[in-house]
Amino acid sequence: MEIASDTALPDGATPPSRWALATAGDSEALRELAGSYWYCIYAWWRRSGCEDASTATLACFHRWLSDASPKPGNTGAARFREWLRARLSELAEKGVEPVAEPAFEIAPEWAEERYAQEPEGAADDIFQRRWALTVLEFAVESLRAEYAARGQDALFAEMSPFAGFEGGDDDRYEATATRMGFTVGAARKAVFDFRSRHRELLRGFIADTVADPGDIDSELTALLIACDMPGTPGSGAPLPTAIRAFKPDELLARAMQSVRMTSGGAGLWTPPTDAEVARLFPQYEMLGILGRGGMGAVYKARQIELDRLVAIKLLPLEISVDKDFADRFRREARAMAKLSHPHIIAVHDFGTTNEGHLYFVMEFIEGANLAAMIHGPGLEPGPALAIVEQVCTALAYAHGKGVVHRDIKPANVMVDPDGQVKV
Repeated sequence: MEIASDTALPDGATPPSRWALATAGDSEALRELAGSYWYCIYAWWRRSGCEDASTATLACFHRWLSDASPKPGNTGAARFREWLRARLSELAEKGVEPVAEPAFEIAPEWAEERYAQEPEGAADDIFQRRWALTVLEFAVESLRAEYAARGQDALFAEMSPFAGFEGGDDDRYEATATRMGFTVGAARKAVFDFRSRHRELLRGFIADTVADPGDIDSELTALLIACDMPGTPGSGAPLPTAIRAFKPDELLARAMQSVRMTSGGAGLWTPPTDAEVARLFPQYEMLGILGRGGMGAVYKARQIELDRLVAIKLLPLEISVDKDFADRFRREARAMAKLSHPHIIAVHDFGTTNEGHLYFVMEFIEGANLAAMIHGPGLEPGPALAIVEQVCTALAYAHGKGVVHRDIKPANVMVDPDGQVKV
């Protein structure tokens, strides 16, 4: 039975892995998997004492593609790696015959050269270790190719050291930002993107070899254990060139975790400097930071073309990369931009910088916020009532437009020198 891998799927459904297709009778899916993982089989045959491992490798796949294709009830059928291991033991006992027309080609000279670098160990151990390293090679090479296609080879080289778990990240982020001409926040975002995409690729390659997507993490655990066998990095066996700059166990461990943005310091966000913000907003002249908090920083600026003062609120990358938050931010910014009232601060623009920060540009108000006035000179009853009246007028207008403030407090109320209020 042949199953087309491009069969239409219901919306939101996950397409079956190549291994799931193979166990359902799709010989082309099995052929493709064989072409990806054949060296693992070669190394097993070679370590088992087979002198002509090339012939044995091609012969066993020919057998599996013809009269011994995988079935859901087979031993180890939940995972391609486990199914192969079980079949190899069976074939080693029965023996394999050479085939005239193999299903795919292998490179015997390349395979033998690589085999010469394998560590000591039993055939099964070599097979398991080699499988783990092969998956890692696929993911790293795919990631490298994506960066190269965008002309970002230098950025890939800068990001690679962040793939592991080395300490001192704050200093490393600063050094990377300096070399690449980034803000420190942009360097953190670049690392976040690098780690996220690598995790996505690695889990994708693993997902293609298991019948149930729910087995990805347990398969990662099995590969992590395989990397710890004798002869792994640190004990003399060189890694494949593609991953030589990486630590296999750390790459696998990262793929088992959700990638999160780092914030630097003791969980505190350090806003970009005026010079860094000027690079993000070349259409504005930066005039200094007005204030900062956990949810962002506000800068005073002059919009050059219109020669007007504005306030730019820049949100941390740690928040901006949260898709749910970003979607909510854009909805609320659009709602605010539609409000036009003398006691509501006007929103001139909003969006995302080229480094990934969410931002919005507001009218600049000379004066002080109500919290500073209360804790400073204080307020007489008359001016206080006038301020409350203006705030209520602004809120009533917003409510009439379907907008609820949800965070009304003195710090969010600006009062200019003439006593005019802006919420």
